Amino acid sequence: MLVDKKAAPAEAVKLSRPAEVAPRGISAAQAKKAIGTVTAKWGSEAPAVVVLESHADLPARAKSDPEHVSAEGFYDDSTGTVYLVANNLSSPQRALQVLSHEAVGILVSKPSPATARGRTCADD
Repeated sequence: MLVDKKAAPAEAVKLSRPAEVAPRGISAAQAKKAIGTVTAKWGSEAPAVVVLESHADLPARAKSDPEHVSAEGFYDDSTGTVYLVANNLSSPQRALQVLSHEAVGILVSKPSPATARGRTCADD
């Protein structure tokens, strides 16, 4: 189960967190291997994906949330980058789930070409 939590500062930061912190996560190499087959098929519009060994390597924006230590993933909309935190992921399968969660969040938050032009489904 993922929990999105907003930080109190002016700019909200959303981190993907497990319901319970994994007692021992996976390595960055394991996470990269798990997601590699998926991200290799992504096109040029895909976000950059960075696998970090530890929460300590998260960008400063993510660290503005005091609970970043338990983050499994983070999408930085200012850079278009998805971050996965390997030692907070319980398994390679969990790495794929968190990647999917972050990537879907990006797709949902981006306007489609039609809505970017001010059109809605009702206009069609």
